[in-house]
Order: sequence, then C-alpha cells, then structure tokens
Amino acid sequence: MQECEFAKCKALFKNHEVDGLIDVNGIKLVTLALERPLTDEENQELQNGKTFDFGQFWKFLEKRKNMATFRQLDRDRDGLISVTDLHLALCYGSDVRFTYDEIVSIVKRLDSDGDGFLSFQDFVKFLEA
Repeated sequence: MQECEFAKCKALFKNHEVDGLIDVNGIKLVTLALERPLTDEENQELQNGKTFDFGQFWKFLEKRKNMATFRQLDRDRDGLISVTDLHLALCYGSDVRFTYDEIVSIVKRLDSDGDGFLSFQDFVKFLEA
C-alpha cells in the first residue's frame, strides 16, 4: 500500500485502539472508514475475540489487498490463476506485452506444486519476492 494509505490506516487504528490493540469492532470501523468493509467470510474469521496490534492489523489489510488482486486475476473463479488468466491480465491490463510462452514460463517458475496453476500462496510468494 502507498505511504499515504499507511499513514491513514495508522491514524484510524490509533482512533480505535486500546493499549495498542484493536478488536474486531475496531477493525470493522476502520475498514468502513477506508471504504472497504469486511466480507461475511472475514467477519466470521475474526469473531474469535482476537485483538491485533498495528503490525498484525497491517498484515491483515495487506492480505485483503492481495486476495482482491488474486480474485481479479482468477477470471473463472476456481481459486487458481491459470496461464490464460495471467496472459489476459498481463496482455490486456498492462502496457507491457508478454508472449504466451513467456507466461507459461512465469507460471512454471512460480507454481509450487507443479499443477500448472498459481494458488493464492504462490501468488503471495511472488508479491513478496
């Protein structure tokens, strides 16, 4: 995320934290303020009463951003990015042009289990590299 977004998140976190921690209700308020409310799935995932420090909260926001990008690339919504999905994204959503063979090579390098597809975990490893 960009630096100004980091500062905005930090300020919103401070508005809702108690002793350096934020609870689920605080996370709901911050994500609403960021105009990115929690999904039903995220709501259920966070209902265990856990609290987060800012580092954990920031990781949560990063994971959400990565998942949103992954879902945009996963055109057939099967939970995997295929060579075709990536080819469409890189060839039509970018000024940089790749051949189909280059996309196949990229997927092969990133594909951790050799099934010819990128899982969310493969995608995150690529982003973190």
